Amino acid sequence: MKAIDLTLKIKDGMRAVPFLPRVVIDSYLTHSFTQPLYKSPCQGVAMTSFSMVDHCGTHIDAPRHFIPGGKDISEIEPGRLIGKAVLIDASSKSPEEPLTKEMLQDFMHAQEVEINAGDIVVIRLWPKKWGDEGYFSCKPLALSAAEFLLGKKAKLLGVDTYTVDCPEDKQRPVHMKLLANELLPVEALVNLEQIRSKRFEFIALPLPLENGSGSPVRAIAVVD
Repeated sequence: MKAIDLTLKIKDGMRAVPFLPRVVIDSYLTHSFTQPLYKSPCQGVAMTSFSMVDHCGTHIDAPRHFIPGGKDISEIEPGRLIGKAVLIDASSKSPEEPLTKEMLQDFMHAQEVEINAGDIVVIRLWPKKWGDEGYFSCKPLALSAAEFLLGKKAKLLGVDTYTVDCPEDKQRPVHMKLLANELLPVEALVNLEQIRSKRFEFIALPLPLENGSGSPVRAIAVVD
């Protein structure tokens, strides 16, 4: 068994997307400052404070993200975020073209991948690294692909793009369709190229933030 970390490291100064606030990570307490409060061999205590939006780094969207009155992230059953997963590699598509139902089916056929009811579906859409030139303009899913996944009764979606909607589409049809049906997207996954298995276990657990519209997650693929 091997665990592959699919989580982007959160760093001071990074942005989730270009127009959102930067992450702020700071030392709240240091060992040297607190050492006088303790006795040897304890050398003091360190604590860190941080501030960021709840859609920073590798994260999950809750229905509340786009649906007023929708469930917040603390209301999502953790069991829905753990389970059997399939990987579909669609990274050879043009980043200027969203992944349609027909394209998704073609990739599945070529890679001999089947989606069973209750599967977690992870899709690789970006052939390079997070934040490389063109990353934030890469077009992820077309609405037809989202509807196809709902028809297959997938229970969770994971992508390596920072969003599931084409950035210029202000109606956000993919988010609206997925979240209305509680097929939650985990976005900004990394290291998907390291997964060699068609099937694996996927885990993406958020913080139970009250009223949170989403949360950073630690996403992991467990492979044989």
